[in-house]
Amino acid sequence: MKEIDPEELSLLLVDDEPKIINGLERKLGMLEMGWDINVAYSGKEALQTLEVEPIDVIVSDLRMPEMNGALFLAHAKKRHPDTLRFILSGYADRDLMIRATSVAHRYLTKPCNSQELVNAIRQVFETQKLLANSDICTFVNETGELHADNKPLEELLEMTNDPESEIEDIAAFIESQPTVHASILHVANTAFFGAGGHIETLREALQVLGMEFVRSLAIMELSKAKLALPEFQMSMVDSILKHCVQTTLFAHEMKSLAEDAKLLQRLASISLLHDLGKIVFLVRRGDDYLKLWKESIERKLPLWKLEREHYGCDHAGLGAYLFDLWGLPEAVIRGVAWHHQPLKVVKDRFCCVSLLHMANYGAHQTHSQKPYFSGEIDPELAHRFSLSPKFYNELN
Repeated sequence: MKEIDPEELSLLLVDDEPKIINGLERKLGMLEMGWDINVAYSGKEALQTLEVEPIDVIVSDLRMPEMNGALFLAHAKKRHPDTLRFILSGYADRDLMIRATSVAHRYLTKPCNSQELVNAIRQVFETQKLLANSDICTFVNETGELHADNKPLEELLEMTNDPESEIEDIAAFIESQPTVHASILHVANTAFFGAGGHIETLREALQVLGMEFVRSLAIMELSKAKLALPEFQMSMVDSILKHCVQTTLFAHEMKSLAEDAKLLQRLASISLLHDLGKIVFLVRRGDDYLKLWKESIERKLPLWKLEREHYGCDHAGLGAYLFDLWGLPEAVIRGVAWHHQPLKVVKDRFCCVSLLHMANYGAHQTHSQKPYFSGEIDPELAHRFSLSPKFYNELN
């Protein structure tokens, strides 16, 4: 994937209604973006354009005759995985929307505010700067889901089919499954549900989606091929997911440091997602990535620093970019991106970034599972907030 200047993008607008395309094209032109704007009035025409024009971003209607937006973007993803894919629709068609979750990065409402579209596109490319290696960008763009094991989805489907299941039981189960949690936040933050990137916690997501939709989502996710990994790599996935859950549990113990219940809920949600970028590395780099885990222990170097040496970015930036593509809230993206280097963004008080840094470190220190060297707590942050070296043993 080439390095792209967000001020010199090439867009492809796809909609079967000329007045919609013409209006959006005119509004973008009025903003003097300097972007190269291409138009197509069907999925077939759009695919032909992609074959002859270099396109950075696709903005496609969802409901179109002959070839709907989900099918068109599936073809576009397969043929042009580098291209960012945005869905634009005014119809809350649940079946189509679920099918689009694995092929679209962002969802915007129709009619679309042109400035909102510009801001969304620019934000994605700003986050992409965290990934210095262009190959990493490419395989993140290809990542539609993170499920390595279908069993959690099968259990979720069974629970949602049980009329005696309580929403709190379902929520508690999802909170123990980081990849399922990520999928639900992904869908809940689509414009179809009026969220538009504002749903930060699972409870909020379940209120927006409802149990019927969560059931439909589980069915659709089960229809996808799970990540095909060798047995030993699967054990590493289990290790990653277990640490995410342990970090979330540790986050719940930090009540004395969080300012309010809302902050604690947000922290727990982000903690469950913070290391999922490692799964993308594992899927795309396999045994080479596992060698880094071993090297991390042998050299006593934090894994994220070795990732930067070898791949040009770390799992934190990779995860943040993926979640930015999925349209998750800025608080999630920010927390995941900087949980190893909190002082890059933290000023003078506890927030999700600094608390996640502490919860991540605390979870590593209070559990024996250490397949790689986890590093230390940032000494300046510890000094700034008067934390003892073993603060994790002193929480109430």
